[in-house]
Amino acid sequence: MITRVSALARIAYTLLAVVAGIAVGNFSIGLDATTLTTTLIVLGLIAGISIRETNQIMYLAIAAIVLPLLASVLAGFPGIGAQLAAIASNLGIAIAGGVVSAVALSLYDNTRKDVATVTGK
Repeated sequence: MITRVSALARIAYTLLAVVAGIAVGNFSIGLDATTLTTTLIVLGLIAGISIRETNQIMYLAIAAIVLPLLASVLAGFPGIGAQLAAIASNLGIAIAGGVVSAVALSLYDNTRKDVATVTGK
């Protein structure tokens, strides 16, 4: 069940990031920047709940770092650069939320194992 909810959150933040990115300069989707950012972070947090593998966390952390940098490069493209930059930036925000929840759950799992080791249970 949690895997399905995480998958739906990933689909939702990807669609929202693309639609909001295309909306930059073309039309308005009725979301201000604060609402969009908060929504992307919450969806990212939900999507990150099912991530347990260290490799996935590492790749997502790298993506969360690289996407905003990529957005600044894409912004320079004539015509479509602003939209591509907005999409990359939005995806970076959502993925960062996923990394936060995945790291927090990983720390919880590790701490739980450490306490069990120390207490002998």
